[in-house]
Amino acid sequence: MDGSGGGDGDENEDRDKDGDGDKDGGGDGDEDGDGDEDGDEVAASNAAFCNIPETLKTLRNELLGDYKCPENAPENTRHEIQELSDSEKHSLRHYIAWKKSNGTVKAYKLHARVLSLATNMPILSLYSAQKLAANLTKFFPQMVDMCPNSCIAYTGAYKSLDKCPYRHPKHGLCNEPRYKQVSGKLKPRAQVQILPVMATIRAMYANADTSREL
Repeated sequence: MDGSGGGDGDENEDRDKDGDGDKDGGGDGDEDGDGDEDGDEVAASNAAFCNIPETLKTLRNELLGDYKCPENAPENTRHEIQELSDSEKHSLRHYIAWKKSNGTVKAYKLHARVLSLATNMPILSLYSAQKLAANLTKFFPQMVDMCPNSCIAYTGAYKSLDKCPYRHPKHGLCNEPRYKQVSGKLKPRAQVQILPVMATIRAMYANADTSREL
């Protein structure tokens, strides 16, 4: 009898659990309804986030230019590994050290002569070392005309202008000429050196340290 009573108690507990489960199921239905509302809010938030301002769209189009993403990914996007001679390796190490120390052209030549005597091998000239570094990294700097007062760079909407249109809050319109006459030819009064965006990104992905941060 005790055993059967225990069994009835178990059955009752099972029925109670089933009943609670039904109630919980109803509660889950309400939570799902709230989830739909939350989902709508998230969707609306994402839509607002993805609503890129026109200025950024214009900048993006200018940076991309005529580039269009290919339908199929390239088979191999890595740079071909170029074998370097010992002379080229020493020259590049010397060039990097010279750049980091903000050395002068004369300092590069003097230290290159010392390094050449110490290693008994020729060290590339500064021009040749720069050219080799550019070919290896695919970094080919571009010079862009700019206002002598550093107001603007003559790109985008300013590309065809010959005077600076920037209006200073205190000094008014800049209006500095873009060019100067040199031997009867127009030459920019000031320029800034820039690196192409895509080449920079490729180089960061090709580097073992910076690629982990992308």
